Parts: sequence; C-alpha cells; structure tokens
Amino acid sequence: KAATPEPTPKPVSAPAAQPIAQPVAKPIETPPGPAATVTCQTCATQLDTQGAGAYVCPRCLATFSIGSDGAASFLPRPKFVPVQLSLTPAPECVDGLYAFVGSLAQKAGFPRDRVMAIQGVVKETANAIGELAYANNPQCVYHVSMAVADSSISITFSDTGKKIDPAAVSPAGKEYFGITRRTMDAFKITQGPRGGNVVSLVKENKP
Repeated sequence: KAATPEPTPKPVSAPAAQPIAQPVAKPIETPPGPAATVTCQTCATQLDTQGAGAYVCPRCLATFSIGSDGAASFLPRPKFVPVQLSLTPAPECVDGLYAFVGSLAQKAGFPRDRVMAIQGVVKETANAIGELAYANNPQCVYHVSMAVADSSISITFSDTGKKIDPAAVSPAGKEYFGITRRTMDAFKITQGPRGGNVVSLVKENKP
C-alpha cells in the first residue's frame, strides 16, 4: 500500500511591520491641519510638515509642534552635555576631532559655513599645540572640552607642554592662530596652574 503523502503545511503570514507614521509623537486629538513649510527657529532650515503633530528638526534636533491651523510652536532646545576628549597630536586624532566638532556644531544649529569655520579653528589649534607645546611628539596628550549653549559653542584645549605665545608665527611667516583670531568671538591662551597651556575659544551663533 502506497504511503499517503502528508499535506503540505500552509505558510503562515507574518504580520507586516507597521511604519512609524509622521509625526512621531503622542497623537493630537485635533483634526489634522494643512501641510505646511516652516522655518526652524534654531538653525533656519526650511522644513516640510504633514499637518498637525509634533516634529523634530533633522538638522539641529529642535522640537516643535504644528497646530490644526498650521501654526508652528517651537520648544526650548534641550541642553547638550559637555564633551571631554583626550587626544595625541597624531594626524588621525586631529582628523577625528575635526569631524566630531563639525557634527556637534551642526546639531547646535550653526549654519554650514560657520560649522566649517569652527572645524578650521579646531584643526589649527590642535596642530599648533602639537607643534609648539609638544614638538609633534606623538606620545604626548592634550585634552579638549566642548560645551554648547543656546546660541554658542565653547571649546577649551589644555596641555602640559611648553608655553605658547598667542602671537606665535611659523618660520614661513604664518600665524599659528590666524584662522582662530578671525573666526572666533573669544580667543585666549593662559597658563595652567601646573604649567602647560589653556586655550579658550567661544563662537556665538549670531544671525
């Protein structure tokens, strides 16, 4: 007697994943308003919305809501936690700091041209510390602290190397802190309590 083939099991359909609808927020119990384009109050980016709801600016992370009448209301931006890094004068560390500061400044709402200017300052300062304070010794370490306020970014470098003259000029006649002087709203070099240098930088995000 031939064996009766077992019935082929029917495939079980897995429930389809539900996409997260925009806006990603607590539902608002008002009828959706018309789609609108608003200007982010933090970074001035033009943002398209899909009606009433809560939104986050993808550029600076500012939070805002759209009412049923299409009016936008921005919430105070959360404070950024200060960041501290310890680095060596190695080129790869300088490049990593350059990229990190650019990301931090962008999220803080600085426009692209100012972000690139701040990156140039950080690279110039890190290279100056490496050369003037540490004679490009890759074993030495300097520290960087970065903090973002509502409309500014503060960056502080500290090292334990030789004293740095703020007006130092390279053998080729180039200022070591030329870009920094032209870009930052505040620039100061002081000596640490146990020697070394403390380079303080501030950039305001002015209109």
